[in-house]
Amino acid sequence: MRVALPLIAGIAVAGGLVVVIIGWQAARARGRPPSTGVETMIGALVEAVSDCQDQCVVRYGGELWNARTAGPLRRGQQARIIKVVGLTLWVEPEQN
Repeated sequence: MRVALPLIAGIAVAGGLVVVIIGWQAARARGRPPSTGVETMIGALVEAVSDCQDQCVVRYGGELWNARTAGPLRRGQQARIIKVVGLTLWVEPEQN
């Protein structure tokens, strides 16, 4: 059985291109900031579900989260996430 040399060369070039494209896409993805996880939550805004002092419930991304706050929050007031500990968000009231 004989295989033409141009066919083998074409397959090798195509394979090489696939490897180069996959490597380029991986390098681009590595340089992007994270899009999921705790890292993306820091600095995001939440909304207080009810009036609260120290511990409260806030809405983030359509979900309800337990939160701790240094200052009082009124229902509907926005706050900014400063850290996440377990399943509790630490927030500070947003200054309007």
